[in-house]
Amino acid sequence: MFFDFFLKENLTKSVDIFFLLDTQSSGKYPCICVIFICISSIFIEACAKTYSDSFTNGVTLASQCAAWQAFTSSLTCSSYSKMRLYGSNDPTGITVTDAATVTALAVALRYNTTIIAPSNGVQWRVWPCSGGYEISSTGTACSNPIGYVIRPCWPNGYWGGIMTANYPGPTQTMSISFE
Repeated sequence: MFFDFFLKENLTKSVDIFFLLDTQSSGKYPCICVIFICISSIFIEACAKTYSDSFTNGVTLASQCAAWQAFTSSLTCSSYSKMRLYGSNDPTGITVTDAATVTALAVALRYNTTIIAPSNGVQWRVWPCSGGYEISSTGTACSNPIGYVIRPCWPNGYWGGIMTANYPGPTQTMSISFE
């Protein structure tokens, strides 16, 4: 028997399929296909992204806004399954695991577009606020209710808060991660 070797490249960016075909057979069964599937991490795109910064009461730094903008621009994966907002005032934070909601929020942050996305009783919002976009669990835009709010580009120190007042928030670390 003689076999030809074929490779189907990058079927899903992480799976390669190899085909071995019998090209010399004749008769009732002229082709015997054998499939080997090789899963490789080489082609898997790293989708986990985290933004974390320390904020001082009443102070806004241009570097924090630049880091936020770099983070939101890096949300390039086609889907995400988990988002977590947390910080020094609530290290556990709040987690969203509805993939459709998480992906929609990531896309809104990346492209600076508005969205209201309810999930598990929380009214998530991505909204423009005085020089940049915020993400908020409070259901309101650019306001001061206690919840999970990150808006590092607000120029007067009203950069949000993790389960704290955010006009202005107390000194704290705020973080958000997407997976």
